[in-house]
Amino acid sequence: MSLLKKILVVGFSAWLGGHAFGQSYRGFRDESEGIAKNAWLRLGPFRLYPVFTLKNIGYDDNIYFEGPAVTDYTGAVSPSITCYLPVRGTLILSFMDNPEYLYYWKEKNQRTFTNSYALGLKYLLFRRFVLSAGYRHGEYREPVSSELFRLATNITTGYNVGFFYETARKTSIGVAGEVLTFGYQNIAAGRDSLPLSQTLNRHEKRARFEFYYQLYPESFFFTQVGYTDYEFQNSQSTWRNASSYSGLMGIRFPLAGFIRGLLSFGYRRFNPSAEGQKPFSGLFANTGLEMRRGKFGVRLRYARDIFFSYDPAGYYYIDHNYGLGASYYLTDFLRLDYNYSQGIMDYPQAIRVVTAEGDPGEAFRKDRQIGHSVGWTIRIYKEIGLGLVWNYSKWTSTPLGFARRRNLVGATLTYQF
Repeated sequence: MSLLKKILVVGFSAWLGGHAFGQSYRGFRDESEGIAKNAWLRLGPFRLYPVFTLKNIGYDDNIYFEGPAVTDYTGAVSPSITCYLPVRGTLILSFMDNPEYLYYWKEKNQRTFTNSYALGLKYLLFRRFVLSAGYRHGEYREPVSSELFRLATNITTGYNVGFFYETARKTSIGVAGEVLTFGYQNIAAGRDSLPLSQTLNRHEKRARFEFYYQLYPESFFFTQVGYTDYEFQNSQSTWRNASSYSGLMGIRFPLAGFIRGLLSFGYRRFNPSAEGQKPFSGLFANTGLEMRRGKFGVRLRYARDIFFSYDPAGYYYIDHNYGLGASYYLTDFLRLDYNYSQGIMDYPQAIRVVTAEGDPGEAFRKDRQIGHSVGWTIRIYKEIGLGLVWNYSKWTSTPLGFARRRNLVGATLTYQF
C-alpha cells in the first residue's frame, strides 16, 4: 500500500469513527491490524499519521450568506496528526490534534485560530471483551448550522465510554454512552435575536445499544437503539429541554472498491419537556455513497434529521437534503466534477408574520437551499490532486421572503484523485 493511500485510509477511518452517522464502533482487532498495516511513520512505539487540509481557499462574494452581501478572499489551513500507541496487543492509546487557522483578507475580525484534540483508549479483556473510553474537545469557527450561516466559534467537549463483546467472526455487540457540552459564541444572529449562547448552549447525555455483523471483508451491517437527554444551560431556555428515542440500521461499505460509504436509516421520537411544544416522530437518515467504474464516478447523498433552531419562535426544524454528483476522468491526470444539492428546512410551528396588508398573522416557515458546483482536478502526485471549483448557492424562505445568493471560487486539495 502506498504512503498516500495509508494516509487516506487512516484519515477516512478517523472521520468515519468520529463524525459519520450510525457507525461509531470499530472492532479491536480491525483497528489494531489497521494501525500495524498502515503505519508509515514510527517514533519508537508510536505510530503517527499527519494529514494536511485546505478549506475554501478563494474568493467569496457573500461570506455571511446574508444581505447586504460582503465579499472577501478567504481560506482555512487545517493540519492534523493522529498518534497511536499499541501496547502488547491488548491496549491501544490514541491522541489527535487539529489546529486550524481561518483567514479573511478584509474582514480581519473574522480571522481565528482554533485547536481541537481528542484522547482515547481501547482495552481487550479475555480476548473477547473490549472496554473503550475517550475525551474530545472540538473548537471551530464555522457556520452554526444549515439554518444560520453566521460564522461563530463553536466548542463541543465531552467524554464517552463503551463495553463490547466481539466474536471470532468479527460480530460485535455492546453498549456505549457519552456526555457532551455544546457551547456557542456569545453573539446575536440578527437584530431581534437572542445571543446564540443563550438559545443553543446545552448538555446532551446519550446512551445506546449497538450490534455489528460482518457481511464481507470491511463491510458491516449494524443496528443501534438509543436515548438522548437535552438540557439547556441558560435559565431562560430551560423550556427547550427535551428527550428523544431512536432506532436505526444500515450497512457500512468498504473504504475501497466499487461502492464505498454508509447507508443508514432510522426512526426518531423527539419529546419536548414543556407543554404546548409539538413533538416529532419520523424518519431520520444520513447516507453517503460513492461508486466508480472506469472513467465514471457517481456520488449520492441523503440526510434527514431535526435540529434546534437558534430562534425561540421556531424551537426546532426538520432538515432534509439530498445530493447528486458525478466525475469523469478525461485522462489519467485530469478529472471533471459536478455536484448538485438541495435542502429543505421545515418548521413545524407557526411563526408571527406581517401580512401584505400590514396586519399581524401567523404562517409556517419553509426554507429551501440549492447548490451547484463545477470544477476540475489535476493529479499532481499519485493520489494527490489540486483543483479549481466554482460553488453557487441560493437560499429562499417562505414566508420571510428573502432570497440570498452566494458564489465561491477557489482551490481544492484532495488525497483521493
